[in-house]
Amino acid sequence: MHRSQDTNWLFIATVFILAVGIAVRIVAAFQPLWLDEIWSMMFLDRIEHAWDVLSIHHLNNHPLNTLYLWLLGPSRMPILYRIPSLLSGIALTLWMTRVSWKRSQTEGFFVAVFIGLSLVILQTAVEARGYSPMLLAAFAAYVFFQRMERTEARQDIIFYAFFASLAVTLHLSAITVILAAAAATFVRGYFAGMPAAFRKTLRLHSVPFLVFGLLVIFTYHQQAFDGGQDPGVSFSRFGADVLGWPSLPLWAATAVSYGVVIALLAVVEHLLRKDPPQGIFLLMLFCIAPVMLVVAGSHSTVHPITFGTVFSIDNVIVEYVGNTPDKPPSFLYVRKDAWEEHPPEWLLDRQFVWESVRQAFLRRVENEYEIVLPAAPGQWWVVWRRKGL
Repeated sequence: MHRSQDTNWLFIATVFILAVGIAVRIVAAFQPLWLDEIWSMMFLDRIEHAWDVLSIHHLNNHPLNTLYLWLLGPSRMPILYRIPSLLSGIALTLWMTRVSWKRSQTEGFFVAVFIGLSLVILQTAVEARGYSPMLLAAFAAYVFFQRMERTEARQDIIFYAFFASLAVTLHLSAITVILAAAAATFVRGYFAGMPAAFRKTLRLHSVPFLVFGLLVIFTYHQQAFDGGQDPGVSFSRFGADVLGWPSLPLWAATAVSYGVVIALLAVVEHLLRKDPPQGIFLLMLFCIAPVMLVVAGSHSTVHPITFGTVFSIDNVIVEYVGNTPDKPPSFLYVRKDAWEEHPPEWLLDRQFVWESVRQAFLRRVENEYEIVLPAAPGQWWVVWRRKGL
């Protein structure tokens, strides 16, 4: 007798990878809260009523997540604060793998690898912030958008509008998903005529756009686009500083920036359907262009762009480069304004916290590092070098 050769090893490997990814998420969720999570917790003393979460103009305020933290209260186990992110991250990994597996088992396997073991996706799933729930809601919006485009059934339209609106409420950066969906709808309806395509796009996508607009205009106001007070959308500032229209009002720069993005997405979508190789080439350029623009724009700013990791608790004041795994960094770049004994604005009423972090940093590095570039006028960093290099 011959043994059955029907064992699906690809399925077994996929399940194993998913199990590993989920296990890593659960274990990591028990770790102590890190800086941005603690930062988010510090907003809780500003909240007296549930709706106050919509009045905190800061990038670390993800409204629904902040509301959950407030309802849970202080002094809980770290994993309790991370439950929404943890469950969302696990659900996102399983759902994306299942959707891909139905198209192709090979595709499902690689999605399990890239999503289940992705450091970025994993991190969002194990921190008490709103990114992981936003990603889950955005993917749900994408799934129902695809169904809506095929059937235009009222149920699918309602589900798409709900999840897209939920995604931007969780984090405003989810507007990019809505922009891409609206561009796709417009291009697909273009051959029926411009007016018909516009009406269809407006009918299918007006609700999430309206929710986004209300959040920005009536909740976040103009502070939604102010550099350090950005609650997730800095595209208008990017457009003003890098693309070269700083003279425009901020709302106008925002509108122009998003208009450019919609136009580019529409062109890419059209070319992908008409001439796939040319469309893919343009899509690659479209993906690379933001990096090129950032690099080009960095030459005109006094704030240097640095690449590397950051100390988990010291990254308020320290960034480092020249690091290797399991070894201390070769150089420390310390923000000069932080090196002086003046805390950033958000810590003005917590001077003792700032001084504690600063002194802890000094104790850690004074025996192993030496200053090679001291503070000077017009200089952004104080540079420390590891001794013995």
